[in-house]
Amino acid sequence: MNAKILHEKAQELVTRYLKTEAELIEILQKIGHCKTYRELGSPSLYAYATEKLGLPDGAAYNLITVARKDREVPALQAEIKNGTLTVSKARRIARVLTLEETLDAMSKLYLEHRDPVEKAKRILKSKETSKSVQLKNNSAQAEPLHCTTINQ
Repeated sequence: MNAKILHEKAQELVTRYLKTEAELIEILQKIGHCKTYRELGSPSLYAYATEKLGLPDGAAYNLITVARKDREVPALQAEIKNGTLTVSKARRIARVLTLEETLDAMSKLYLEHRDPVEKAKRILKSKETSKSVQLKNNSAQAEPLHCTTINQ
């Protein structure tokens, strides 16, 4: 085979790989949300991914982390699907998003208000309000998760 044919084949496989990764994230989301892994004899989603699916530890951790964060930030999966973001980078981003939110709340709490208890209540209330608005916006984009039992 010449270089051009090998390169085209490699590109095709990468496209399939990225699509498959995004689909696996969706499936793990559903299995985790519905706790289907319990019906399949696993104590956790991680155990299911590593023991039943045979995923390596790191891959299982990355996919599960992204699957959980994707419910809050659906753009992660879209970026993975179109190839602009890898699962391992998405996992790191998911961790940073949480850290930034925490640091932002802490800076507001300690730097902008004299009464930290009152400020904490306001921050939590605004986070809940923005989260419910975000979830409403995301629910229009994301497919709702429906749980069904597995008939064995």
